[in-house]
Amino acid sequence: MNFYILLVFFEAALFAWAQIPDDMMQFRMAVLSKNGELTSCMVAVINMAAGFVAANCIDLITDNIVSTESTYRVHFTPTGQYTIGFDVILANSNITIHPQYDPKSLANNIAIVQYTNISDTYKAYIGQQPSGGSTQIYTRRAINATSNTWGNPSIYTQLSDDSGCSAGSPLYAANSMDITCTSSNTTSIEYGQCAMPYGLVYSWNTTDSTIVMSNLYSHSVVYGSSLCGGSTQALHYYTALWTYLGFAYGVLGSPISIYWEGVLGTWIYKNSNAMNPPGDTSVSGAMIVGGDLYQVEEDMVDDSSASSEVESEPGSESGSEPIPGSESESDPELKSATASDESSQQPTQSSTGRDSGSGLSKGAKVAIGVAVPMGAIIIAIGVVILIHIWKTKQQDKAWDPSAQALDLQEVALEMT
Repeated sequence: MNFYILLVFFEAALFAWAQIPDDMMQFRMAVLSKNGELTSCMVAVINMAAGFVAANCIDLITDNIVSTESTYRVHFTPTGQYTIGFDVILANSNITIHPQYDPKSLANNIAIVQYTNISDTYKAYIGQQPSGGSTQIYTRRAINATSNTWGNPSIYTQLSDDSGCSAGSPLYAANSMDITCTSSNTTSIEYGQCAMPYGLVYSWNTTDSTIVMSNLYSHSVVYGSSLCGGSTQALHYYTALWTYLGFAYGVLGSPISIYWEGVLGTWIYKNSNAMNPPGDTSVSGAMIVGGDLYQVEEDMVDDSSASSEVESEPGSESGSEPIPGSESESDPELKSATASDESSQQPTQSSTGRDSGSGLSKGAKVAIGVAVPMGAIIIAIGVVILIHIWKTKQQDKAWDPSAQALDLQEVALEMT
């Protein structure tokens, strides 16, 4: 009977999740291209006149003055009368960087882009950042540069959970209501071996089935040296759009559609809400990346290939001159890890590039690599069986209906 109840909970959760991809197709999404090259930067479409974009996706002369040396276009997904998607030129004069944008801490990493001459009435509703266990929908949609077609959205859902975000970001610690984070990511469409953060976050109100836009990707804190590779560990941070509705209204001078406590309405107020930059922006053992991650990942892949070539050369030694463009020579505002921090995260290597001090043959290492995981699995199975037997005996002694109901609720919450 208990199994049947859990199965019903699981099927209900699976059915609810299965409805999300179709629902997400109704939203118009967009990406930015720069100088004719597609970027990873998504645009949070407010309506068919303007949208939000991360400020670190735009080339700047100073903290909030847009460079005239780059040209941009906004590429929109197919929606409504535009069945194959379309793009528009973005005049640099129509890009407004938040006046308090801080490129060092990435506080207020937000800008408004305005596009014109689009005959479409589409508008998105913006809601508050999900909190208190409400559901977050992380999504990314990208254009395949080869076929020039939009792919289906990549989607990840989770209950709002910011545990660990403070440890990875002094900015988050000082502004937790204005930014959220997740360790989940999708795969880069440009570099399949690289992780790619989601571009947008939507808030899903399961009570009335309303899905509204809430956050835009800002930056990532990467532990290690790269987003590329199977062992990538990173936290990805997303700016709350709600904080910057007053900024957007001040730039646009027109109402912005919002969702507030179950009611759809409009925002018509100008204010100066903004994040407070933290005093110390460093994160031990990590580097900070953001902006166009296609370019960042291209550099990471190139650095990884160059490192492999250096290690494979006869007589090469560790501690040689840094590879141009590698982390040790990169912009400290983009990648904040220090050489000492990196060395503490990497295995020690001898001058030949092999593991030092092991003394084990290749066969012995393989045997250990197989035996240890298998032993752990057998032990885990034994523990589960023992726990099941113990619980069965306990249930034979006494049965508490209220306690069992609470257990079912906890399991159901973990599965949804």
